[in-house]
Amino acid sequence: MSTAHDNARVIDRLAREHERSAQVRATARQALRNSGSATDRKYLTMAERGYGVPHLISAGCDPDIARRIVSGRTG
Repeated sequence: MSTAHDNARVIDRLAREHERSAQVRATARQALRNSGSATDRKYLTMAERGYGVPHLISAGCDPDIARRIVSGRTG
C-alpha cells in the first residue's frame, strides 16, 4: 500500500514539474517571438511544431540559439 502511495506522489510531482517546465518554455518562446526577427519567428514555429535542434540547425539556425529555443531559455 505504501509503495502505491509513494508512486502516486512521485507521478504527481513529475506531472507538476512537467507542467511548470512547459509554462516556462511557452513564456520564453513568447518573449522571443515578440522581440525577434522574422527568421527567429520561423525557428520558433519549427520548434513549436516539434522539430528538434538538428532540424533548426539544418535550417540555418545558430546551434546555441537552436538549443535555447528548444529548451525554452532566453538570454
